[in-house]
Amino acid sequence: MNIEETARAPERTDCPQVLHLIHGLTVGGAEVDLLQKCAVLRKRCGYEFTIACLLRRGELAPQFEAQGMQVIGPLMRHRYDASAGFALRRLLQHHPAPILHTHLAAANLIGWLANQSLPPGQRKRQLAGEHAQADRWPRPVIWLDRQMARSVRILVPTEATKTSYVARGIPASALRVLPNAIDLARFAAVDWGQARQRIRSELGLGANETLLGAVCRLEAVKNLPALIECVAPLPVKLVIAGEGAERTKLEALIHARGLGERVRLLGNRSDVPDLLAALDLFVLASRSESFGLAVAEALLMGAPVIATRVGGIPDITGQGAYAQLIPAGDVSALGAAIVAALADLPQLRAKAAAGQRFVQASFGAEAVAEQLHALYRAITER
Repeated sequence: MNIEETARAPERTDCPQVLHLIHGLTVGGAEVDLLQKCAVLRKRCGYEFTIACLLRRGELAPQFEAQGMQVIGPLMRHRYDASAGFALRRLLQHHPAPILHTHLAAANLIGWLANQSLPPGQRKRQLAGEHAQADRWPRPVIWLDRQMARSVRILVPTEATKTSYVARGIPASALRVLPNAIDLARFAAVDWGQARQRIRSELGLGANETLLGAVCRLEAVKNLPALIECVAPLPVKLVIAGEGAERTKLEALIHARGLGERVRLLGNRSDVPDLLAALDLFVLASRSESFGLAVAEALLMGAPVIATRVGGIPDITGQGAYAQLIPAGDVSALGAAIVAALADLPQLRAKAAAGQRFVQASFGAEAVAEQLHALYRAITER
C-alpha cells in the first residue's frame, strides 16, 4: 500500500493505532527493539501499527509485515530530499492514528518539524525514541532536541542515557526511561548444547579451540580494530556478526595482519542465539552504547562478557556484577581483560549465569511492551 492509499484508509475505532517513523528497518538495536515491542502490543492489546520509513525499507520490513504491520515508504528519494517533508506532512494530516512515535535522531526531528507544521488541532501526540548518548550529537542537534522537548516526550533506554541528555540541557521531566525489549522465548527455545556444536562445526573449530565473538554493526563507534589487534597475538579465534560501513576497512586490517584463518566477519545472522551459545567469550569494545542489546543477549545465552563501561552497559550488567567492564578506548586494558578472562573462564561463566537471571527479569519483551502501552495511554488521555 502506498502513501496515498494509507492516507485514505478508513479510521478504525475498535483498536488503538500508532504511526511510527524511522530511518529504515535495517538490522540494528533500535529496529529489532521496535519489532519486539510492536509484536507484543499487537497480540496483547490489538494495536494497529503503520511503519513509515524515511530512506529505505530494510531487511526487517518483511518481519514487520509478517506480524500484520503495514510498512510504507521510503518517503525520501535521497538523504537531502526536501520534498519528503510534504509527503510526511500529508501522511500526518490524513492518517487516523492519534500517536506519532518516531525513532532515532533524524526521524525524531523530521517528524517533529512536520507535525508542528500542522494546525494545532491536527497535530498528533508524539513520542520520540532516542537510542544514542547525547554526547554523540553536535550542539545544533541538541538545541533542536531542547525545542522538541517542549511538546514531545523523549524515550531513552537507560538511566545513563537519560543522565546524558539532562547534562546537555534537556529537562528531566521530558524524558522517560523505556528499556529495549528482548524476545526471551527466542533464547529459551535454543538447545544450548546442540547450538554450540552446530555453530562450532560450521566454523571448523576443534573441541579444544577457544572462540571469541562480537555481535554489532560494523561501525567506527564499535572500535572493532582494537578488538582484532588484541586477539592477534592470542591462540584464539574471533568471529564478528553484523554489517556496516567499516567492513572494507576491517577486511583490510585482517588481511594485513595475516589473520584470515583466525578472524572472520560473518555478516548479519538470523541465528544470533545459537552463535552466542558457541562462544567462550563475548567482547564488546564500543566507545559509546546507549543500551548494549548484544551484551544482554550474550548474558541470556550464558556467554561470559567483557564490555566497555559506557552508556547503558553498566545498567544491564549490574554495574559490572555480571560482566567484566573496562574503560572505553583503552586498548591495553581490553587486551589485559581478555587474557585474564581466558585464564579464569569459570568465574566469568558464574557471573554470566547470574546476569542471565537479571536480564530475564528486567528486559523481557512483554514487560517492556506493557510499559510502552501505559505511555501510549497516558499521552492520549491527557
